[in-house]
Amino acid sequence: MTGLVRYFSDQPVTDGYQAYERWINQINLSGVQFENIYRECVIASPNWMTRREVLDSIGGFAELRYPEDYDLVFRWYAYGVDFVVVPEVTLLWREHPKRTSRNSKNYSQSAFFDLKIGAFLRLDFRGDQLIIWGKNKKSRLISRILREKGIPFENHDQEEFKKSK
Repeated sequence: MTGLVRYFSDQPVTDGYQAYERWINQINLSGVQFENIYRECVIASPNWMTRREVLDSIGGFAELRYPEDYDLVFRWYAYGVDFVVVPEVTLLWREHPKRTSRNSKNYSQSAFFDLKIGAFLRLDFRGDQLIIWGKNKKSRLISRILREKGIPFENHDQEEFKKSK
């Protein structure tokens, strides 16, 4: 079970966190968590509740990987656990510069992408040709991880694609 989130801070909440708040709330209200699982973590880490037996059935935190909330969501996905969403704010999420998620390498962009790509390869990859669209920081990170895992892919520049139409 989860609910909606609202960020708060002593300072203005950044546009990025405000966009994430809107996105995660919409994802949960729409019930399309698993359709968006590879974009971003679809359940706020401090905003879930489950029965002990469900947690035990998916391995609990015995083999905890960071980012741990995202790892847990991928396990729920693998086991087909359904979400119940309370359609009201159940988490007031404090944003501040000393948050562990802002300061620990366990929550770096690389850690997130390594977890996402590993989950994709385990759970949804069917061996088809992968195409990475774009030539930016994230696409270079994805390319590096796929190369390290020995997964072939093609990289295409979105701008070149748009010009060819």
